[in-house]
Formats: sequence, C-alpha cells, structure tokens
Amino acid sequence: MTAEVLRRALLGTGRLLPAGIRDALKNKLYYEPAIRRGGYRAPDPRLFDAVFFEVVTRCNSRCTFCAAAVQNERRPKTEMTFELYSKVIAELQALGFAGRVAYHVANDPLMFKGLEAFVRCAKEALPACHVQIMTNGLALTPQRGERLLDAGVDEFFVTFYRRRRDEPLYRHLVEFRDEVLRKRLPVRRGSGYFSADGSRKLAFKVLPRYLDEVLWSRGGTAPNKAAAPDDVGGFCRFPWTQFNVTTDGRVSKCCADVFFDDPMGNLQQQTVAEIWRGERFGRVRRALLEGQRRLLPNCQGCDYFGLANQDIRNPLLRALKYYFLARY
Repeated sequence: MTAEVLRRALLGTGRLLPAGIRDALKNKLYYEPAIRRGGYRAPDPRLFDAVFFEVVTRCNSRCTFCAAAVQNERRPKTEMTFELYSKVIAELQALGFAGRVAYHVANDPLMFKGLEAFVRCAKEALPACHVQIMTNGLALTPQRGERLLDAGVDEFFVTFYRRRRDEPLYRHLVEFRDEVLRKRLPVRRGSGYFSADGSRKLAFKVLPRYLDEVLWSRGGTAPNKAAAPDDVGGFCRFPWTQFNVTTDGRVSKCCADVFFDDPMGNLQQQTVAEIWRGERFGRVRRALLEGQRRLLPNCQGCDYFGLANQDIRNPLLRALKYYFLARY
C-alpha cells in the first residue's frame, strides 16, 4: 500500500469515532509525549528555533491557497528598515541565538531589493546561524543567486508551484543550479553542495507543488479552504519554536497569523526577550498546553495538526495522523 493510498484511506475513515474520543486519543498519542519531550512550558520558555523576518509585504505568485498571493493581497506594500532589522539582529546576538534566520512569512523574500545586505548582517553577527531563503523561485536568477551566495546564504529552498505534473523547472533556476552552484560548489551529496576543500556547504532544495492545492487553513485565511470548526482543540508547538516579525516590527504568535492581527508585541518599542517572555505569548502558550485553541484568535480557525512529521517519531503514528485530520 502506497503512502498516498494509506493517507486517503485514513482520511476516509476519520469520522468513525466521536469527536471527543478522537481528541482524547490525539492528546494521549501525540501532544502529551511531544510536550514532555520538548519541555514546552508557558513561563520561562526556551529560545525559539527560527526567526522569520517578513522584509516586504509582497509575493509574486498566484497560489490559490494563500491570502498573500497576487490576486488576493489586501495589504499595502511596506518594507522593513535596516535600522529595525539590525536592532533585532543585535538582540539575537546578545541572546546567543544560533538557529534559522529566514525572510518569509506571507511573502517572497526575493521581492526585497535589500536582501543581500540583510543576509550579510545576519552572518556577520550570528556566524553559527543557518540563513535560509525560502522562495517560489520566480525571481531566483543566476545573478541574484550568486549575490546571495556571496552574502552568506546557507540554504535555498524553492517551492516550485506548477499547474501540471510535467511542467519543467524554470530555466533560470536550472541555470542557477548548473552554472553557479555546481561550478562554485562542485561536490554534491543529496541536496548539499560543497566546495572542493569542504570549507563551504549550501543546501539547494526544490519542492514541487501545485498552484491550486488545498493545504491547511492558515488560521482561517486560506481563500480555498474553510476555517476549522469552532470546537477545534489541541496543542501546537509554533509559539515555542517560531519568532515572526513583519515590516513594522509587530511580532505574531506564529506564521499562520498571516496579517499579524493578534500581535504579541512590537520591536519598535520592545526587545526580543521582552516579547518572547511576555504575558501575551504566555497567554497563548497556556491555552495551547490546555488544548484550548478555541480561546485564541486565528488558532480557533486553524487546522494545522500542531506537530510536524519530524516531531512524530513512530512511523505508524505519522501515518495515523491523517485519521485525526479527517474532521477538518
């Protein structure tokens, strides 16, 4: 049985048990072990794993599942100032941050002309951090890619949105891969590209998807999917692992608050540590530890499972997850 056949079978049988029993099982099988293993607490949380800077409020793709797509965008175009960005980077340095730094929330970072300077600033101040460019690839030309390589990018993650299965990868992406990456970093192992002497490594990943896919509800903002039912409950790890900042300094609880409607604070007036350990984040975490998504804006309309596959160690439980998603 293929993974897709199993997934569809589990989705098709997901309503066999009453909702209350399903939720109790989901809590026992998934959330309670994850909370213990991850040490998730409301007061005094550990430092986040990733910080996402939304450097510009624009994307250049037409994905039907995204509220920030070209045809759906309702925000004014704004850009993050280097002054605000460098302030946050300095605070991350003081906190000893060594996780992932990326430049997307509901946008494509390559729409931002000053990206190279931002990347360089992060790598100089936080040499142990992993700088990721997650993009749809529409603007990743060989020239732009080479400039970002020089600035210190560690990973290009391209989500290739296509209309049909046999649609070829963009020519400029192929040129970047073949004429820039493979010449500068000739040793390849999987998605990793290494310099001949092993002194430099870069990841280049391409994930094919469809423009018209139906994914998760993104806190109720996905244009092609209804929000989750009002009685949705359960834990979610995002407010412990992500720190999302938009152009004007607002910080959201997670990436599903696409428009930063429920800000945890603003870095124009507060520090990273004050916001991360502040009462607003604490309120969110307490509700999620109690399985009460319904008490939180955005969370009450969100059908994200709360844990990624890498958080679920047992292969059977990873497959069974689709049974519990069936109600949404």
